[in-house]
Amino acid sequence: MVVILAYLDDVFLCGPSDLCQRAFKDLQCSFTQLGLSVCPSKCQAYSRVIPASWPDDIPFTSSGITVLGSPIGDCDYVQNYCLSTALSGAELCNKLQSLNDPQSAMLILRQCHSTRLNHLGRTVQHTWLTEGARAHDDLTQRTFCSILGIMADPSLYWKQCCLSIKSGGFGLTMLEDISPAAFLAAWSNTFQQLPKRFLTFSSYSPSFLGKVLTNLPLGHQLTDSHKKLLSILESGCDYAHLSLEDLLTEPDKLQHRLTSAINQGREATLLALSIDDQCSARLRSVAGKEAGAWLHAIPSDDELAIETREYRLAAYLRLGLPIFGQWAVTCDCGATVDEGAYHLLTCKRHGGPIWQHDFIVSAWCRCLNSADVLHKKEVRNLYVDSLGRPDIVTFDSGSLTNAEIDVSLAHPYNKEVVSSSAKVTGHASLVREQHKKEKYKQFHHPGGQRPDVIPLVHEHFGRWGKEAINFLKSLGDRSKDEYGQYNKKDFMSVSRRRISVALQKGNAKVILRKLERLIYAFSSLDLAFTDVQSYVH
Repeated sequence: MVVILAYLDDVFLCGPSDLCQRAFKDLQCSFTQLGLSVCPSKCQAYSRVIPASWPDDIPFTSSGITVLGSPIGDCDYVQNYCLSTALSGAELCNKLQSLNDPQSAMLILRQCHSTRLNHLGRTVQHTWLTEGARAHDDLTQRTFCSILGIMADPSLYWKQCCLSIKSGGFGLTMLEDISPAAFLAAWSNTFQQLPKRFLTFSSYSPSFLGKVLTNLPLGHQLTDSHKKLLSILESGCDYAHLSLEDLLTEPDKLQHRLTSAINQGREATLLALSIDDQCSARLRSVAGKEAGAWLHAIPSDDELAIETREYRLAAYLRLGLPIFGQWAVTCDCGATVDEGAYHLLTCKRHGGPIWQHDFIVSAWCRCLNSADVLHKKEVRNLYVDSLGRPDIVTFDSGSLTNAEIDVSLAHPYNKEVVSSSAKVTGHASLVREQHKKEKYKQFHHPGGQRPDVIPLVHEHFGRWGKEAINFLKSLGDRSKDEYGQYNKKDFMSVSRRRISVALQKGNAKVILRKLERLIYAFSSLDLAFTDVQSYVH
């Protein structure tokens, strides 16, 4: 019997060599009747056992063949194929490194290069894939460092880069780590499909098939992948104690569930290894709601585009890398400037925080415009007992009637919240929200009514406060497209990215402007300003 498998224009004949030759000739005749012709030289035959006779016009190999982009054959063939495929990505990476647009380069690196070998993780056992996976991962790391101009020791930041964007990383897939999970998930799905596609398996349950197939010659590959996966997963993970049969018979989003568990374990490990409260607070903040939305932004217009210097600064802040070299500099206010630029972002001298605050307010106003909400910035004389004024007041019908909005920035490194921010996710934004609500409770409208203020708080590392998230959702509920159709999903996606980009650009602009002042103030000293000047000029 010959089994014919086909996907689009790729056709495969599986069976004894003599029967496959007859079937091939029959297919040629059938295609001819349809006006199609087969080019034998573009076909290929594979068998571990060399047949006694074989047509000269059809290439034959006993080492292996490629089926739908995946190698099938002996160990050497599969390993060489995986390695050569990994190295073939060097051309793309070289072009990305020379692209003078880190925002676009990072999007291509993450979405096109980092994932380009994921299919091999599902079809090649991890021990045969190891060499190719390492070459691919090393290429990803080198390209990432080149795009961002990072010279630091990779061990300082690379584990964070490999986290998903939601967990505070850059979403760069490390094939060597996820390949065992991908391989097991692919086989799990295969076990479920066998009874549906082959009648001979219809009487067996998926659980039974799993136990049978793990005892076949291929079974050692599944066992090795399972052992590797358990060594990667933390002992406290929900999946770390499941048997191989349990994993193979629960296919629903298995790869996603396993890789999520790996990601969570990495995140917990990074937090446990944090050297101080600031490091823990930063890791929690960058893993917060909307903190990584700017990494998804496609630079299709000025509001979503981030220039080279600003993008690199935003990446350095996210990773906790030093903004400039280790040299002692004193700010105009008399305080020592730290390497991580916390002081530069929060020092009120020369109006830095005000610049950034106004930048975020303008971004929120653009969202209100998109949702057709009437509003005005900084309305004066609202309160009878205070000169205070909210940043935005809406004059709209419905639930947003006369809503008073106060936009605020909070830094997790603030000495009043840093110890708690290191332990409680979102603590800095929560404290600032409560502070703003208490502040406005002291004010009164004419007639004695107290204002109901919505505090829109953003942490400098990107995390949004709960009130800001809920407010954007309320705008999304009423947003419509040009045809009058509700489009909450699109509105939310674009708006969160625009505001996230505005926040990161605001961070960078404050740092760059203040660095300019420091360079000019200390240019007469015998200090190395090469790194700093590369940001400013």
